[in-house]
Amino acid sequence: MLKYLTLCFCALIILSGCSNSSSPAAPTPIPLPAHCMASNVAHYDLPIYWGQPGSPTFTYYFQIQLATVGTPSTAPVGIVLPGGPGAPSIGYPSGTIFPPTFNVIYTDVRGVGCNINSANPFGSDALTTEYFSRDVLSIVQVLGLTKYVLYGVSYGTVQATVMANIAQQEGIQAPSALVLEGIVGNWQINSQKVSGFNTEWTQAKTLLPPSVAGSFSLTPLPLGYSSNDWYSFLFTTLNAGATPSLGNNTVYYLAPLGSSDPVAVDQAKVKIQNKMTEIKASWKPEIVRVATTLWCTETAGSLYANDLVGGAIVETGSDLCPLLGLRFLKPYDSAQHPVTVPIYYFEGSDDPDTTPESAVHHFDHQTQADRVYTEVTGGGHTAMSGTMHEAGCTPAIFTAIASNPSGTVQNKAVIEACSWPVVVTARAAGI
Repeated sequence: MLKYLTLCFCALIILSGCSNSSSPAAPTPIPLPAHCMASNVAHYDLPIYWGQPGSPTFTYYFQIQLATVGTPSTAPVGIVLPGGPGAPSIGYPSGTIFPPTFNVIYTDVRGVGCNINSANPFGSDALTTEYFSRDVLSIVQVLGLTKYVLYGVSYGTVQATVMANIAQQEGIQAPSALVLEGIVGNWQINSQKVSGFNTEWTQAKTLLPPSVAGSFSLTPLPLGYSSNDWYSFLFTTLNAGATPSLGNNTVYYLAPLGSSDPVAVDQAKVKIQNKMTEIKASWKPEIVRVATTLWCTETAGSLYANDLVGGAIVETGSDLCPLLGLRFLKPYDSAQHPVTVPIYYFEGSDDPDTTPESAVHHFDHQTQADRVYTEVTGGGHTAMSGTMHEAGCTPAIFTAIASNPSGTVQNKAVIEACSWPVVVTARAAGI
């Protein structure tokens, strides 16, 4: 989410209430996307400030996508907490994460997607993991869910951990299991992700033709793209890791640039251009604003623009959090949010964003839960929903977890049966 911070900097200052103007113009409401009006999208009012009497309210939207295979009345239930924070999930097609045999609840955090509330933007103090979690717990209570699998990816692993902990403490129905992918362990490790990206970028360069690898240390950079464009590109492809269809995603796009076949080079240029266009279209100011808020206040404590300089990914400029008026109020550490339900971890061995060190911190400190840790060989930040899903492994895994959440030994065997190489470790509660 940092790749467009420079472009969105002025917008972020205004959105966060740090404008120099004493009387900022009233926001222009943004119409909700059409999918927010779909027949399977429900909504009701929730307090903006949970636990505060007389709190103003907002209209909260979520989607209930019934199973398209089998019988919805008996189908298992999954809840999706996307990453970012601020990446929407309402509108995902059936089978995107959970298999189509599941009833799936898709959520957008407040401030983005169907919950943008653009006519009355949320203050930064209303954008917290606790409030995001309570919003989703309201779904559990309104629908009377008694058994559900809670899936979180990237920042969604923070929300899932906090949400399960709140449910346990307050007597709300907790999930039958957590499924976590690209795991955030604590803020200290999370704030050092530039190191993770450089590790994976250095490794990728060893797999590229020397002429291509070396071109990223020269000026001008390849194909006339800016250093920030290339940083954004690498952020995306390194996060994707290796997949069955493309292999190492970064190498897939860049290696053909060193080909002696001009047709192959031209095809690579088109693919890179399309990827660049896709990246630039994916991050909207409201998403950057929510991501920046949580990054500064909970999950890292500092925020720097990133760039590609001298062939390496670097942090540039000053810490942006103070400039945005955002203070580090709630440093996140998964160890402070113990969970007692079974936890299933899926972490890519080559995840540059939330590194295996981050995932292992979470795994080692959740000692009240039975847990299964899966390292996906060559996988990136979305090693389960990307690499393993593409390999056809995830339907059996989700089905096994939903059918027998506590059967960690049996479910370990199901995970190990995946056609993509994985290394799986099971650990019982108390250890």
